[in-house]
Amino acid sequence: MGKRRDGLTDKQRLFSIAVGSQGLQLTSAYRSAYDCERMAPATIRREATRLAANPIIATLINELRDRRMASEQASQLSKGLSTKQKVLERLEHYSTNADPKDSNRIRALELLGKTCGAFTEVVEVRGNERSSEEIASQIEVRLREIAQRNKAVGSDTDQVH
Repeated sequence: MGKRRDGLTDKQRLFSIAVGSQGLQLTSAYRSAYDCERMAPATIRREATRLAANPIIATLINELRDRRMASEQASQLSKGLSTKQKVLERLEHYSTNADPKDSNRIRALELLGKTCGAFTEVVEVRGNERSSEEIASQIEVRLREIAQRNKAVGSDTDQVH
């Protein structure tokens, strides 16, 4: 059991593959690569952690993990696209083959329309772009107007008494 060109033994490589490619926990990967029959669980954890800290092994684990994650993402993306395509095909079938009075047909057409963006409303909002200083100034003017009205109303009520 000699070391390869990359500096790893077969067992170290197997441990790295188990962690990086298969996604096993460190202790499970250690048990799959090494004979642990007479080892205590604490010893297995310690040795697995020590092994994973080896720079060559850590680098290999990271590379394998990155490949696995990229592959899983591509698979999920592919599944998502194929599922969406199946749903759209089924909706298309309902929209053309259902009874014209059937609510399923109407709903299928509605969902197809939403998928292609046929019911997207574009709302254009035009606002008066005012600075906070302009708004404060307008508030002050309104407050002065209100104060003057209150003074006028107050003087009218003084004259009544």
